[in-house]
Amino acid sequence: MQQGICKDFAHESGWRSELRAFADDGESSETLERPALQQLLKEIETGQIDRVVVYAMDRLTRRLFDLHRLLEVFDRHDVELHVVLDPHFGRSAEGRLMTNIVAAASEFQQDLTRKRMTDARAALKQQGGRPCALRLRGGQKVEAVDRRSCGCTTCSHAL
Repeated sequence: MQQGICKDFAHESGWRSELRAFADDGESSETLERPALQQLLKEIETGQIDRVVVYAMDRLTRRLFDLHRLLEVFDRHDVELHVVLDPHFGRSAEGRLMTNIVAAASEFQQDLTRKRMTDARAALKQQGGRPCALRLRGGQKVEAVDRRSCGCTTCSHAL
């Protein structure tokens, strides 16, 4: 869905060049070590990409430090970054300030989520339970472990 919205945004902006998606399905934007992102960066560095459209800034990265690293690469290679949900994103002082605020808020939200999950696991362990296990297959599909094998009675997959 987000890819379609980005393509529509590009067409509405009058960009008729080849549109390609670089999607790391099943990968967290918490890290820059994602195959499609690395391919995008490689193509930027070889001059094949002059414009990047993302649905939201946190689709690119959730870390403020990594955002600055990416923006530095984009600037060095004269690549325009467009954010569908932030049409005022830009290189002005105000645009950079807002980008930093949004990126910092995204990182903060992820840190809060991580802390809540850690606290929930600790509380469950104190009550004699254990967290439900999930198995990742190929980085794309998530399959809940059957409660008969993990002993879980509190998770959504409990029978």
